[in-house]
Amino acid sequence: MHPAAVGGGIISASVDIDRLRRVLVGLYLRDASRSFRLHLSIYIIANIAMALANIALEPGNLWFYWPLIGWGLGVASHYYFGVYKASSYMKRLFDEALEELSR
Repeated sequence: MHPAAVGGGIISASVDIDRLRRVLVGLYLRDASRSFRLHLSIYIIANIAMALANIALEPGNLWFYWPLIGWGLGVASHYYFGVYKASSYMKRLFDEALEELSR
């Protein structure tokens, strides 16, 4: 048990801190994954629409790949920082919160 979980502190001694950490990180990752999937879906739909509009209206001047690349970098960053790195970030944040509560 973590020190914050004993001695009548803010967190009851009956709480398993490791299980609480796993549950909270899991809930955060679920929401982060849902947010990323929504972002990716909008990216795909919007870029297909832009590509079709560009090809239909200005076939001699293709520009749709610029927002595809720029927004794609944003989507990749969202995945890397918002989903891939989120687990370790949330675990560290949880541990910092426990340290703060145990003071």
